[in-house]
Amino acid sequence: GPTEICKGSAAQLNATGADSYLWINNVAGLNNTKISNPVAKPEATTSYTVVGYDQYKCYSDTVVIPVVVHPLPVLNAGPDLEVLIASANALQVTGSSDIVRWQWTPADYLSCSNCASPVVTPLASTQYVVTATTIHNCSAKDTINIKALCIDGNVNIPSAFTPNNDGLNDKFIISANVSKVISL
Repeated sequence: GPTEICKGSAAQLNATGADSYLWINNVAGLNNTKISNPVAKPEATTSYTVVGYDQYKCYSDTVVIPVVVHPLPVLNAGPDLEVLIASANALQVTGSSDIVRWQWTPADYLSCSNCASPVVTPLASTQYVVTATTIHNCSAKDTINIKALCIDGNVNIPSAFTPNNDGLNDKFIISANVSKVISL
């Protein structure tokens, strides 16, 4: 019967019931044309023809075996990003319309690990791998690096306050002088 594979994959064909075999006509992608079970790795959908012979080569039968090659999904996780730590950022992933399943690894800091474009709220720099799969179980992967940046500043935390309404230290306020951004 017909065999289905993803582009770039191989399938082992299996002919039975004869004493010897010869694959004829279109043999591109076959690893051996004189065995019953060659490995086929066609670039596109191909029909392979096998002739089976009895031990005396008096009788033969011919069978055509189609190998359907399904395309891989097209996937782009987008450019690497530098974002502020703990800030929410939507990942801008693009993919072909035949994608039916998404998987992100690791799932750390993502709003979902099985959606097309999760929101990342990083607490550390992370490299993500997204895998997209089609209805024919053909998959493609892409990687995106998220570099988490932290604002380095001088933080001033008062040690005391006097809430006596004299205008001096009446409120407890934590303040910072932002000096530079550092990566984590």
